[in-house]
Amino acid sequence: MPSLSRRRHAPKGPIKERAHPMDVSLPMDPRQCTAHSKQSGERCKRFAIPGGRVCHYHGGAIPQVKDAARARLRAMVYPALAVYAELLDEVKFPTVRFSTAREIVNHEFGKPGESVSMEHSGEQVFRWKMKDEK
Repeated sequence: MPSLSRRRHAPKGPIKERAHPMDVSLPMDPRQCTAHSKQSGERCKRFAIPGGRVCHYHGGAIPQVKDAARARLRAMVYPALAVYAELLDEVKFPTVRFSTAREIVNHEFGKPGESVSMEHSGEQVFRWKMKDEK
């Protein structure tokens, strides 16, 4: 019987309760546009551009704002790669190591696709095709 100290899966944390969407005492979503309405003073409900702080409507389409957003995203690449490298060295939880390796391979080479075709001739026939097959 395996000991409990040799877990094969990553530990799971406590389940967090989801807040009610109308609860204004909670902080806003960090992806939300930071612009406010002149009339009501309410915050814009659109999502900011990736890496940016404002939505397309409130200045996210301006070239210098796009450039700053791209620079913020580029600054996150090396810390993210360092995290992947740490996870690939994980020995205690092999499922974490495998999931990380699969994520990297799928990102680099594309996720293997599959399709299902059905013909009706009195019986059901299923054919599975990989993405590269024709």
